[in-house]
Amino acid sequence: MNRTIKICLSAFILLAIVMVAVWFGINKNSFHHKLSIVTTNFPAYDFTRIVTRDIDGVSVEMLLPPGVDLHTYEPTPSDIRKIADSNLFIYGGGESDKWANEIIATTNVKSLSMLSAVSPVLEETPPGSEASHHDNHEPSESHEDHASDSIGDDEHEYDEHVWTSFTNATKIVSAILDALASENPEYRERLKHNAEEFQTRANALKEKYQNMIASAKRKTIVFGNKFPLRYFADEMGLSYYAAFPGCAEETEASPQTIAHLIDTVKSQSIPIVFKIELSSGNIAETIAKETGAKVLEFNTIHNVSPENFDRGASFLDIMENNYLLLEEALN
Repeated sequence: MNRTIKICLSAFILLAIVMVAVWFGINKNSFHHKLSIVTTNFPAYDFTRIVTRDIDGVSVEMLLPPGVDLHTYEPTPSDIRKIADSNLFIYGGGESDKWANEIIATTNVKSLSMLSAVSPVLEETPPGSEASHHDNHEPSESHEDHASDSIGDDEHEYDEHVWTSFTNATKIVSAILDALASENPEYRERLKHNAEEFQTRANALKEKYQNMIASAKRKTIVFGNKFPLRYFADEMGLSYYAAFPGCAEETEASPQTIAHLIDTVKSQSIPIVFKIELSSGNIAETIAKETGAKVLEFNTIHNVSPENFDRGASFLDIMENNYLLLEEALN
């Protein structure tokens, strides 16, 4: 998205904020629920739904429609009103959510960014990816460069996909618990019980992953897509190759990038090439055709399909399924 388009979108969003504030007003006494929580993407929605489970009078709403890519979302005037009228607004906090900062500043709504609940790292160029070829260098496979206070320009951004790490997921849940309990002490014990139950299950699943990976034949994964799983890969000690970084807008890879990924799959005898949810999978299919590998879909949980949303799919459900896929890919 070029600079002119970004400026126009920012101007439109700001105008929409002013119009909503003037037309509707911000009336915190008009709730249909005792506690109204608005979230941007699926992880924020699911974590909040888990923490507030079985508490009467709580409403949790996700603004991102099921089946829609987070990076293409722009808030509508109706979305802005929902945020302004909420008791708590939970959002990612990265580049994709820059629009949220103006809404928060204008409405003074209580808010929580998932990025602020963890120790973020820099957006990274995966080895062999399109960006690495444009930069004319092969990036290091060390994934330990944590973000510094100097980050924030267009070249360096935080990796916003913080929920993909089990450790981060439990930290985000704790932050949601604290944000809600501080304003609603009558809910504290139930909120705490729900949060601790999730954290126990998440830690057990994390250990299950780590034990499987420790005895696996290989420790490398290949994605014919974006790679929004850096936090997960770092936590699990996995090396990775991908066509694009996690927040890349590109969908078409160069022959050089595809050739590099094909060579990687062949040289390391990798049996699985992953694609991610809500993607065409064309690059992964091309790699598979040339290598004999199989294509599987690894869900990064930034959103779910309408079908999975309607059936109540959760972070832990999806990560249980991802476990089976990863086990096959590493053995």
